[in-house]
Amino acid sequence: MEDLRAIAEVMIKAGYAKECIKVYKITRKSFVDEALYSLGVDRTLNLQKMDWEVLEAKINNWLHAVKTAVKTLFSGERILSDQVFWVAPAMGESCFMEISKEGDLALFEFPENVAKCKETPEKMFRFLDLYEAVSNHWPEIDSMFCFESTSNVRSTATNCLIKLGDAVRKMLTSFETAIQKDTSKSTVPGGGIHPLTRYVMNYLTFLADYSEVLSDIVADWPLPIPSPYRSHSSAAPTMRRAFRRRFQSG
Repeated sequence: MEDLRAIAEVMIKAGYAKECIKVYKITRKSFVDEALYSLGVDRTLNLQKMDWEVLEAKINNWLHAVKTAVKTLFSGERILSDQVFWVAPAMGESCFMEISKEGDLALFEFPENVAKCKETPEKMFRFLDLYEAVSNHWPEIDSMFCFESTSNVRSTATNCLIKLGDAVRKMLTSFETAIQKDTSKSTVPGGGIHPLTRYVMNYLTFLADYSEVLSDIVADWPLPIPSPYRSHSSAAPTMRRAFRRRFQSG
């Protein structure tokens, strides 16, 4: 790094700043693109047409990729650009932006596109995994892409959180509606726990593992939601308040 910094300083002072920046960008972007490819980050995937099993495998891969990309790959490139061009910070910023912009957009467009897929209550946990991953890495994202030139990267990361949150709220509503619509009159021979009760409580138990992100997602969610069942039952608002207490208490 010290050798690169010395070379860059000499070239800039000698009037070869453009040539220095050009070679640096080409070399480092090639490295970043290759690293992202090896992590499985791909902007060309049509997620809406994938079977859920295939998409779920892609989600698992992305959860690993985002940790490596944010904490190692992009943070390393930011440090390198700052150090090599310490005599010209604006050049370092420009280089980092050009090197990382395309890869960052590809990285954070993935959860945004997943959020556009058809929502069902059973898929909620994977959506929450994506939301949690971006949320947990937000301090690094906000710090690395704090410049105006990289604001679109922050915007993409923010949008994916917004869309994932919207999708989760829709799935919570679908879950509530499915319970309301259940017309099962079956009884458990000899007593015991009804299958619907067991299903709901298991679902809520799993959701409690995401109490922190769920508290964030439902924090400003208005309780009264228009529903054809609202005139027949007051259970829905009570249930959503129970959701909140369960989520916030963990």
